[in-house]
Amino acid sequence: MKPKVYQFLVGVFASVGSVLYGYDLGVIAGVVGSSSYAELFNPGPTEKWVSHLLSGVRQIPG
Repeated sequence: MKPKVYQFLVGVFASVGSVLYGYDLGVIAGVVGSSSYAELFNPGPTEKWVSHLLSGVRQIPG
């Protein structure tokens, strides 16, 4: 495969991935922020604590 074609395909692949990632973030943020989601899943105090703990641990470098 020619280098220019390869570079073009890599750029297209990266662009499509970025668009899908942004779309996914927008959709998930809208769903999680909705009142019907909170009513359906209604996390209790324990679930909220575990969720916050796991989010914090995930941000530790290394």
